[in-house]
Amino acid sequence: MTKYFTQTIPFQKIDIDVRANGKGLYWVEVRDANGKRLGMNRVVVQ
Repeated sequence: MTKYFTQTIPFQKIDIDVRANGKGLYWVEVRDANGKRLGMNRVVVQ
């Protein structure tokens, strides 16, 4: 799943809902407009 967001303020909260994909372990990766990884974390959907 890929989503694009426009940041309007520093440290802006972005809600990402992966529950529609079912239960499981997901990796969420945040990249900037140039493709540079800014952060990555796992999410567990039960």
